[in-house]
Amino acid sequence: MTPKKQNHTFTHNLFNLSTDYKLLWELIFQGHRIPAWIVYSDEYEKPIWDLVEVKKAYLTDDRYAIGVRGISYDGWKTNSFDDFETTCKAYSLHFINPLQITNEKN
Repeated sequence: MTPKKQNHTFTHNLFNLSTDYKLLWELIFQGHRIPAWIVYSDEYEKPIWDLVEVKKAYLTDDRYAIGVRGISYDGWKTNSFDDFETTCKAYSLHFINPLQITNEKN
């Protein structure tokens, strides 16, 4: 199930954050584990930014995982970049761009 799109602002000054989901996809399937923030909400609280890890799913070569210890936000069920991108956008995912890498394809 894809989460409902949240409108939420995120102020940051100390991190080089990115929403280049194609780059993130490439990084995780190169074996990198990338820290990111997502907008989390439930029926009880206002939306908050939650820190997560984006990585290749355990014991797979073609699935991803977005979550933290004990909480999985998405992944495992698909190896489709389109599904991954839709999920990232719905969660307003912002990831820390390691070493300020840029996607040369853009």
